[in-house]
Amino acid sequence: MIIVVIIEFKNKKQYDFDIYFFNIGKADSIIIRNKNKYIMIDTGYEENHTEILSYLEKHNITKIDYLIITHFDKDHVGSASYIIDNIEVSNVLQNNSPKDSIYYNNYLESLNNKNIIPIKVEDNYSFDLEDMKVLVEGTKNIYEKNTSNNNS
Repeated sequence: MIIVVIIEFKNKKQYDFDIYFFNIGKADSIIIRNKNKYIMIDTGYEENHTEILSYLEKHNITKIDYLIITHFDKDHVGSASYIIDNIEVSNVLQNNSPKDSIYYNNYLESLNNKNIIPIKVEDNYSFDLEDMKVLVEGTKNIYEKNTSNNNS
């Protein structure tokens, strides 16, 4: 099962919305902007942090309202510690399948240093971001085969 993010606008006639997909090879990192609010989905590899932080700085993004980590493979969580250490992050959503890796440990250490308690999305989780409603479909099932990707 894959975490699915569904976005619905309350006012369908007018919106101020962008999605930016980082061009970072096989890794994933996405920025969603709604007015002056931001969602980041995954953070790419560790070596992608320079490009991602440069983009955020260039676009005067000083705060991520929601950081969503779909799973803890290095191509999704690798730069998370850099993002959390350098940008204000208000909320973190993650799956419930921890992974024993340096990237996951760095992520946990950064969360701890910033006193951020992540929300483990098992059931559906929704939130409003300005005039946008966001639904994150959770991952209740735990899969034994290829657990990291299948439980994202």
